[in-house]
Amino acid sequence: MEGLSKAEARESQLTSDVSALQADNQTLQEQLAVAQKRIEELEKQQTPPAFVKANVKKPKAEEKQPRKKRDGQYNRARRRETPTVVVEHRIKHCPVCANALGG
Repeated sequence: MEGLSKAEARESQLTSDVSALQADNQTLQEQLAVAQKRIEELEKQQTPPAFVKANVKKPKAEEKQPRKKRDGQYNRARRRETPTVVVEHRIKHCPVCANALGG
């Protein structure tokens, strides 16, 4: 008999635990429904950004076109001429030890 009363007490305890968990589950489901409605409202209110950069694929190295050649009249540089004056710039003293340089 004593074992039966312990089992009945345990069963009543478990039954009360289950009913408490079911009540908690019900409140959590209601909170979830309210939160989901709020999320839907906020998503509807969102405005798109002012500027959206288009997703354009960059051409690969193989797809690049060759560089355009200039016309022959523009592809000339200044002609090299013979010098008229030769000026030599030599240092007279060593910059490290300040000794005179010669010969």
